[in-house]
Amino acid sequence: MRALHADLEDGSPAGPLYGESLGVPLAHYLIRRYAVRTADTSEYPGGMPVVRLNRVVDFIRQDCSREVRLWEFAHLAGMSPHYFCQLFKQSTGLSPHQYFL
Repeated sequence: MRALHADLEDGSPAGPLYGESLGVPLAHYLIRRYAVRTADTSEYPGGMPVVRLNRVVDFIRQDCSREVRLWEFAHLAGMSPHYFCQLFKQSTGLSPHQYFL
């Protein structure tokens, strides 16, 4: 975890989106493993709703020249970063980082 943090602080060659894509599932695992109570989340069995997915994809297509953060995509979709990553991959077959590249 410290190595991941140091890599992000030093300006990871893969960019901050890659590091955040690794850190979010790790944080989610730790929370689910050690939390006392679980959060109630909405379920989308077929993946991310099309309107939310299109909002994120349009954002990527409009301005892919700057570094973006995972929380920006999640905010556009109106979900937590972890849930966004799960549904994005379920909907597109790619992680947000892979899709962005």
